[in-house]
Amino acid sequence: MVKQLARAFDEKERLIVKKTCLDAGTEFFGQNGFEKTSIDEITRKAGVAKGTFYTFWPSKESFFFACLERAELQFQEEVILPLLSSPGHPADILGCILSELFALTEEYPIIRQAMDPDLIRRLSRKLPPKVLEEHIRKDRGEFAGIMSAWDPQVFNPGISPEVFDGLFKGLLMMSLHRNIIGDDVYSDVINTISRIFSSGLKTLSDERGTK
Repeated sequence: MVKQLARAFDEKERLIVKKTCLDAGTEFFGQNGFEKTSIDEITRKAGVAKGTFYTFWPSKESFFFACLERAELQFQEEVILPLLSSPGHPADILGCILSELFALTEEYPIIRQAMDPDLIRRLSRKLPPKVLEEHIRKDRGEFAGIMSAWDPQVFNPGISPEVFDGLFKGLLMMSLHRNIIGDDVYSDVINTISRIFSSGLKTLSDERGTK
């Protein structure tokens, strides 16, 4: 058996190879799930040697995590940032963000898969603790950034970034149970939850004396 060796790349080539692999990984993980996706089929699709692949990611778990973080970054840049600059009550904007997060689980199945308890446990075992800690810190930092975008005299529901992060993740777990909720009512359920969410945030903010 001939071992595939990685060759040296310049920075431009490295970026191209990484993007090609991440594109292939996002596609295969989305279609087949984590367990049924192999590094062999990813490298074949990307047209790179396995040795090259492992110079970027030491394991399948670390590669999946890289695909996941890229999808989340794309969502932040394409959806969250434009919404934050749009007119409207902050609570309504947060409701829109929640609706878009549910839509994200359909557009990027890898996001939904990352909420699977078995996969979460596997990633927790295989990835360095500091990687997961940094991911959680960034998630909470994003919510802190979102809340700081608004004048607290106008909107202040009294919810910490940590609680907001947990609240959004908890609600998104519903996407794992679409078949139980029912395809015929799923969209209406999500829209209703988003409206209730917005209304509840307004009430909390009003109770704290904002105007």
